[in-house]
Amino acid sequence: MGIEGPCAGEVMEPSKCEVQMVPLPSMDMSVETLHECAMDVGATASFDFTGSPPFKLDYTEQRKGGRAKILSQMFQSHYGSIVLRPEQEGIYTYTFTALSDGKYKKVAVDKEPIQQTVHPLANVEMVGNSRRRTLYACSGDVVDIDIDARGIAPLKLTYLTSYSRVKRLSNSDTVTRLVDVLPGMSLRVFRRLVSFISLQNLDLICTTFCLLPMVSQDGCVHHSGA
Repeated sequence: MGIEGPCAGEVMEPSKCEVQMVPLPSMDMSVETLHECAMDVGATASFDFTGSPPFKLDYTEQRKGGRAKILSQMFQSHYGSIVLRPEQEGIYTYTFTALSDGKYKKVAVDKEPIQQTVHPLANVEMVGNSRRRTLYACSGDVVDIDIDARGIAPLKLTYLTSYSRVKRLSNSDTVTRLVDVLPGMSLRVFRRLVSFISLQNLDLICTTFCLLPMVSQDGCVHHSGA
């Protein structure tokens, strides 16, 4: 077929080009506050994504008075959630900044930030060398046990110290002590031979140290991590 006019030429065969529009990734979000012991301890953000999985959500966590932490979370399907539960007490703001999927990278997210006041439950665990199951000391020595305490200070920590002879496996009385603890402190535990055991007795003495549930200032109880 010939064409006459300003655009002279010939069309050899008809043709067409299909264009498929791929929408930008987007998401719907809902937030549920987490409560324990009549306190807010965090929140769960649930997402319903539109686009081509997998999805990557970029966001920041900022504690009032501190620097923002840049975080991200991957999702393999169109649905997912993130548990926002910081370990320290404070006012936190979570801002969702960008969403990526299988087709697009870092598309800006227009969602209101999540702001919450968090009061973590009391918790304590042994850290450092204290995590070893067995520590050795001479008679009369003092052993430092490092603990990582969390919660609303001052914290009440209860621990048990019990004694037994390795050879005879005879348990002595269990000692319970209640101490005030500030987060991050080092607890000095006096591991001594029982006073009525003479130095001439060659039987070894085994001392067991056990952390019990911790109580925070507001009266909430949480079991120890060790």
